Amino acid sequence: MISHLGDLLRAAYATDQQLLVPLHSELEWLRGYAAMMAERFRGQLSFELQVDPGLDRLKVPRLLLQPLVENAFRHGLAEGRGCLWVSVRRVGERLSCTISDDGVGLPDVPLGRGTGLSNVSRRLQLLFPHDHELTLAAREPRGTVVTVAFPASE
Repeated sequence: MISHLGDLLRAAYATDQQLLVPLHSELEWLRGYAAMMAERFRGQLSFELQVDPGLDRLKVPRLLLQPLVENAFRHGLAEGRGCLWVSVRRVGERLSCTISDDGVGLPDVPLGRGTGLSNVSRRLQLLFPHDHELTLAAREPRGTVVTVAFPASE
């Protein structure tokens, strides 16, 4: 676990001056984070990452997916058990990233945006003004789905 944390900190430091990073770098960061969480909740969490082939060099906002995955672990899978799926695919000229879990789902009351969602939303607005998507929806039969989409570029 300490080794994963060290890898994450080194990767964050190595790219701290970059707004956009290659998708493969973002996914390595995400795999390391998920491995740490899986170790923390030994055998109770399942993490699956599906990425369409040929997307490794596309540029994505640095640390875009980690806060969304962290929210899924913190709020959706708060009891430390369940499944988390991340899917990255190209749809036409857009990159679409979906994070879904089979956790507790969305509350019945309107959802406020915490720090993680607010930061992701603001960064997307700055990088892709009026040309991005950030949606939260219920997943059937239970859980939450977060989708992020923006123009794909190399």
